Amino acid sequence: MANRNSNKIFNKGWNLKKRNLFRTVFMEFLSRKNIVDILVKRLDIYEMLQVMIAERKNDLHFFSTSEPSDTYNLEPSMTGRHSVIHGFYDEISKHWISYLMAWIEVLRLVNAPISAAKVKCVLNELILKKNNPLEVQISSLSAPQFLSEENIPQLPGDMNKTEYIEATKIMVKMYRCVTKFLGPVLRDYNLRNRGQPRCDSEIDVQALLFDLLDDWHKNHRTQTNYQTDIANITTAKEGRNKVCHGEVFVILRNWKLYFVSWIDLCYLLNAKPAAENIAKIYTQLTSEK
Repeated sequence: MANRNSNKIFNKGWNLKKRNLFRTVFMEFLSRKNIVDILVKRLDIYEMLQVMIAERKNDLHFFSTSEPSDTYNLEPSMTGRHSVIHGFYDEISKHWISYLMAWIEVLRLVNAPISAAKVKCVLNELILKKNNPLEVQISSLSAPQFLSEENIPQLPGDMNKTEYIEATKIMVKMYRCVTKFLGPVLRDYNLRNRGQPRCDSEIDVQALLFDLLDDWHKNHRTQTNYQTDIANITTAKEGRNKVCHGEVFVILRNWKLYFVSWIDLCYLLNAKPAAENIAKIYTQLTSEK
C-alpha cells in the first residue's frame, strides 16, 4: 500500500512549483537548439522529454556532456512524470526518490543547475520528512525566453509575459482541483459503480473519466439530461487533458468553461463538498480579474 503522506507531499511538489520549472527550462533548452516547431501550442513536459530522447539518439553530442550516461535519466524522468499525472500511487511510493533524482540529473543535463538545486531541496525535504508546504509563488516564476525583453511574444504562439503568468497561475489552481477534489470524487463513484478499485491506478483522472463516459453511455441513455451530461463529462475530460499537457493558450481561453464543467460534474455525482471547494477556487480566480 502506498504511503499516502509521502505521496501527498510529493504531489504538492510536482503540482505547484516544479511542473512550471520543468516547462520553462525544457522550453528554453529546446529553443536554443532551434527545436520548437512541434511545441508551438503547448508546453508539454512529456513531449519535450520525448523530443530530447529522440534527438539524443540521432546526435551523440546533443547534450553538452556527450557521455553515455546522458540517456540514463531521460526515461525514468518520463516514467516519473507519467506516474504522478496518472495517479500511480504505488509506483510513486516505491520510486519517488529515483524519480526526483532523475529529474535533478536531467535539469543538469540541460544546463539548468539552479533549477536542479531547487528540486534537490524538495528531495531533501521529503527525505527529512519536513512538512513544509510547497506553495507556488507565481510572482517568482521566471518567464520563458520565448518572451522577449520588449514583452513581444516570439514562441510559442501569441502570448505575452502577463498572459503567461496568468495562465500559469490558473493552471496551477486547476491542477490542484483535479488532484485534490475531482479525482477522489471520480474514484469513489467508480468504486461504488464497479465494486472494486481500478487495478492500474488508484486515481488516474483520465481513466476514471473514460470509465464515467462509458457508464453514462451504457446506463443513462434514457435520462432527460443524458446529452447534457455527456457533453459536460467530455468537457471535464478535455480540461483535465489541457492542464496535464500544459496547453497554456487553451487554458487561458477556456479555463472558466473547464471549472464550471468540474463543478457541475461533482454535483452530478452527488459530491457537493468537492463541488463547493472547486467553486471557491473558481470564485477566487474570477474575483482577481
